[in-house]
Amino acid sequence: FFFFEKSFAQVSAVAQIYSGYGMTAYNMKGYKPCGFAPIGIRGAIGSNGIQIGADFWTSIKDPSFKLSDSTGNFLSTEKINDTYIGGMLRFNAGDDPRDFAIILRAGCGVYLSKKSIAYSDYYKGIYPNISDKIDKFKNSIGYNGAIGFSLPIRRTNIHFTLEGQFNYNPRKYNNTINFHTTWDIQAGIAYNFFNKYMI
Repeated sequence: FFFFEKSFAQVSAVAQIYSGYGMTAYNMKGYKPCGFAPIGIRGAIGSNGIQIGADFWTSIKDPSFKLSDSTGNFLSTEKINDTYIGGMLRFNAGDDPRDFAIILRAGCGVYLSKKSIAYSDYYKGIYPNISDKIDKFKNSIGYNGAIGFSLPIRRTNIHFTLEGQFNYNPRKYNNTINFHTTWDIQAGIAYNFFNKYMI
């Protein structure tokens, strides 16, 4: 890997905005893979290609699940809204913040999540006193890992980024641990600061 032989920027920082599209991979019965869209910001600072920072995102399109009973009667529509706040370790495999580079990231943080439930007319016919509701999940600790690239726009400090990310969230709900794992593809714009180099 030739880029490991080059000298990294001695001090560098990055600020990034991003959005994308992903799919759920829950281990819960009836919750089939469903699309969602995150939007977020992240920033990091470090030296010699290794940066530490913070990451924040929320979903602007929530995954929506239609649940039915064993005979196929439609019961409810459930939407799960996630907001994530965490830290990250970012590795920029390039010797100049203005160059193309492979990006590796790993993070850990807190999920602040809620579930909205809209009951069907069929279900309300059985239980006429029931109303649509919003349930809050207990805050959970989740982890993520990502790989992608950072491409300079006309050799400036502004980069186009594209990354694939896997999110692992062991969430407790109704006294049961459920694995609300997801994956997503993120496209973004990043700005690199502090072009100071090792001699």
